[in-house]
Amino acid sequence: MACLKYLFAYLAILAIASFSTHAADPTQLQDFCVGVTDPSNALFVNGMFCKNPKDVTADDFLLKGLDKPRSTNSRLGSNVTLITPTQLPGLNTLGVAIARVDYAPFGLNPPHTHPRATELFTVMEGTLYVGFVTSNLPNGGNKFFTKVLNKGDVFAFPQGLIHFQFNIGNTPAMAMSALSSQNPGLNTIANAVFGSEPSISVDVLSKAFQLDGGVIKYLESRAPFSSNSVDQEQYDLNSNDDEIDEDENELLMNESDDECEDLVTPSAPTIEFSRLPSIDLEYDNRWCGKVDVPCYDGGKFLVGQRKRSPCDWTLRAFNKEATNDSFTIVTYKGPHNTSCVVDAPPLDHTNLSNGFIAKHIRTVVDADWGVKISNLRANILTLLNFEPSYMKTWHAKQKAMADLYGDWKGSYDLLPRYFQALKTTNPGTVVKFVHKLGGPSNVHVFDRVFWAFGPSIRGFEHCRPILTVDGTHLYGKYRGVLLIAIGVDANDQIYPLAFAIVDCESIDTWGWFMDCIRKHVTKEEGICVISDRPVGILTAMNKVGGGWTEPQAFHRYCTRHHASNINTKFKSNELKLAFLSTACAAQRKRFNKGMQKIGSLNPSAKVLLESIPLSKWSLCHDGGHRYGIKTTNNSECFSGVLKRVRFLPITALVKATFFRINSYFVKHREDANKRLLEGCMWSEKVTEKLVENVKRAAHHKVTCYDA
Repeated sequence: MACLKYLFAYLAILAIASFSTHAADPTQLQDFCVGVTDPSNALFVNGMFCKNPKDVTADDFLLKGLDKPRSTNSRLGSNVTLITPTQLPGLNTLGVAIARVDYAPFGLNPPHTHPRATELFTVMEGTLYVGFVTSNLPNGGNKFFTKVLNKGDVFAFPQGLIHFQFNIGNTPAMAMSALSSQNPGLNTIANAVFGSEPSISVDVLSKAFQLDGGVIKYLESRAPFSSNSVDQEQYDLNSNDDEIDEDENELLMNESDDECEDLVTPSAPTIEFSRLPSIDLEYDNRWCGKVDVPCYDGGKFLVGQRKRSPCDWTLRAFNKEATNDSFTIVTYKGPHNTSCVVDAPPLDHTNLSNGFIAKHIRTVVDADWGVKISNLRANILTLLNFEPSYMKTWHAKQKAMADLYGDWKGSYDLLPRYFQALKTTNPGTVVKFVHKLGGPSNVHVFDRVFWAFGPSIRGFEHCRPILTVDGTHLYGKYRGVLLIAIGVDANDQIYPLAFAIVDCESIDTWGWFMDCIRKHVTKEEGICVISDRPVGILTAMNKVGGGWTEPQAFHRYCTRHHASNINTKFKSNELKLAFLSTACAAQRKRFNKGMQKIGSLNPSAKVLLESIPLSKWSLCHDGGHRYGIKTTNNSECFSGVLKRVRFLPITALVKATFFRINSYFVKHREDANKRLLEGCMWSEKVTEKLVENVKRAAHHKVTCYDA
């Protein structure tokens, strides 16, 4: 009886689930489908009417010609051929569609969405850069997923998400897309925002995008941002029938005419019209015209917009006969639309010189030496209502930096004098230049420089015998690498000690840098050097007679870099975490347990780690030389402090290191004097550790035994 009761309950649940399934709404095939009570007023249904199955033939499921390349002669250089039930009736109710996408070299299928379909994208020819952006995440951001696809690669674009494809090759490309709806829909982002009818309020868009109203109007004038090419034969050259021949498509250019063969664009129609002087070259104050030969005697004729104008319309013609004023159009780019007559925001200006721009961006550059050129251009547009070219802005930034910190070449000339001034005012400062012979006259050319400030050298005697060394790239005109050696003071704070500027990280440069430290900065024995494992540092630390071999010094590896190398080699984040836990274990039993776990995860990884001396990477085998410091974070921290400085000329960079260290000394001296006045014997960090140890010791029990 109980079994029968449970059976009825189970059947009831199935009935409810079955009812819910059949009551679900059908999948949408359009943006909306407003219901009507009178069928005679109905214009469209959610899908297509079905053909009588008795009348269906194989041709209803066949479509030919998709193998033929499509024209990509459009502003964006792409063409999408979408196949839906309209083109292939047999697709109706099957829930799929397909598209062929052709790309010109560097052609773009702009950011868009398919509101009703997921897209499976397959590259058939070429190399495409593709990506999609997620919807808003809980933290308010949007994650961007991107890949470079080659022939045969497949990429999925989830339904409703913004995505794009860009041909990054200099040859045409083609791809096929499968979509999970017979009517996937298309929403081109730029068209939807800037090309809707009626248009969205300029006030709304200005506030949403934080742009000037003139910029919004300019963008609206550029719409529609179509990716498909337009049949050029439909272009209307002139609406006045009195000023154009009746047969607009008659090709009159004689292709055997060598004189003008190079002017013909194969994809453009050649169309003749008379009374050319009646065309108003001053139609708008932004038009420009050009006539090469007076009276059009065998001359050329070109009208169109200035460079970087919002209008793409251009017309080029050639006069074959000196006896008349008829010109044959050999190049035409259109259509002539509203963007050609709109008051577009001004772009560049001839009087907008590098020096003029530099004066206006000095404060911006001084506040952020690494500011991007695009941000500077936007700043100039807001400030002056003109947008200079990228190169003009770049040169202006270089001039602004030269005005603030000296030019790049002059900075190298100034460097020896500045170092001499530092040595005079800061006794004990060490500076070592290395030059090489170069040029036809064998002049001395800068190669590298090492420096350590006198106060830093003297103060290092009172620091822990630890150095972390690292290199960071410079981003100025001449590039290079900044090598840094950082100590640790009694309060666990970074202590910048020595620097060098070299052309690259190598066995030679690292060996020279470590030699300079040993010869000119510290000869203290037992120093522990913590670093990554580049060949240059390994070679310098193992150099016989260099002063860095044990027991004169002890070389230890940065556990974070070592863990990253493990992850790169074995592609296992779990293994990486197991290594970090094992390397940082302070007790041998925990270390052994960690090694067992690593062996169970990947025996090869365990063998590799055991082949490296344990003292190099294991805290419990270190012998106390690390003082508990496991990474090169100290040197990388100071590199981060100098991040903005890395864009400066060399003398300005050296000045920045001096003033930064000077500020550290001033602050740390004030903090130390304050603690002495308060009667504290130890630094703040040491005091905290002593207090913590005392608290822990309160729970310890000591048992005494007779000797």
